[in-house]
Amino acid sequence: MSFHGIRQHLFAFVCGCTLVSAVGGASAFAQEQNSENRSFEDEAQYVSFQVPGYYDTYPQSINRSFSVAGYCSQGTTNYHGFVRDARGTVTLIDPPGSTFTIARSINSAGTIAGYFQSSSGVQGFVRFPRGSFVTFDYLGNETVAWSINDLGAVTGYYVDGVVQHGFLRSSAGKLISLDPPESTYTFPTSINDDGTIVGSYVAGGRQHGFIRYVHGEFATFDPPGDVQTFPTSIDARGAVAGFYNDASMVSHGFVRSEHGTITTFDPQGSTQTAPQSININGVAAGSFSDVGSHGFVRTERGSLVTIDFPGGNNTNVWSINGFGAVTGTYQNIAESTLGFVRVPLHWDVR
Repeated sequence: MSFHGIRQHLFAFVCGCTLVSAVGGASAFAQEQNSENRSFEDEAQYVSFQVPGYYDTYPQSINRSFSVAGYCSQGTTNYHGFVRDARGTVTLIDPPGSTFTIARSINSAGTIAGYFQSSSGVQGFVRFPRGSFVTFDYLGNETVAWSINDLGAVTGYYVDGVVQHGFLRSSAGKLISLDPPESTYTFPTSINDDGTIVGSYVAGGRQHGFIRYVHGEFATFDPPGDVQTFPTSIDARGAVAGFYNDASMVSHGFVRSEHGTITTFDPQGSTQTAPQSININGVAAGSFSDVGSHGFVRTERGSLVTIDFPGGNNTNVWSINGFGAVTGTYQNIAESTLGFVRVPLHWDVR
């Protein structure tokens, strides 16, 4: 998968709301970890936003302090990373020399991982909360950072010639290559705080899911009836969310418990289902398609709730935090892409 091939083009709408109640730090983590599944059937409040001066806004990740990282663009050019804090302040983020920046993942401290293009090629980056950057690549190869955990460890992939390999970058900056046995293509997508990594790989012409544990051993898995498996997220306990394609190339959602039990699901009427994120409470979030696209959340008990931005079209959800807030995109009548945060009612929005 090439650098340009992994860009996601989604669509959305805008209003001038600002999220004002944010929670961070150790007490927030305890509250998050001990909370039960939220009642997502209840009404929620929506916060929409657009990076000032840019036509399209693509949120990718939300942390427990309600900060959102993503990227923005003018049409099909001029891509920049951004971070939006809980009070609505948006800051553009570009490593030095960047001509194209994608911010992919934000951890609880506000440290962001992503990738960028410059005259030196495609490299990964880590951006710290005060604005400093560390950039890196694996032995000079095209390198894409995809996910960061709360300890600052990063996973992603690099391309050695025509072969794609996974990597782990420790919080101290040490890079190691990782590939499941016999893999000819490896795509790590998420890392939890234990250092467990999840992703997909190709072996024997077929795409499988994998889990790489902290000591380096791999486990592989495939939902029943799949021909391609795409794990997208792993939670603190080791539960995995993702999707798979059946023989008709129809995508279905799945959750794999920390014990290995795989449950598949589809929202009613879905023709394609793609979970993208799972939070500390086992709540999965993502998008599905019928005549358009919609977001959804699925509680640990299996209840599914559809998310559509009020008045917008083609809602897509990319990330959920432990308090049940989700971020994603939707499209306005001008076909501009805007970001949103959907916040449970017990958080104040103005």
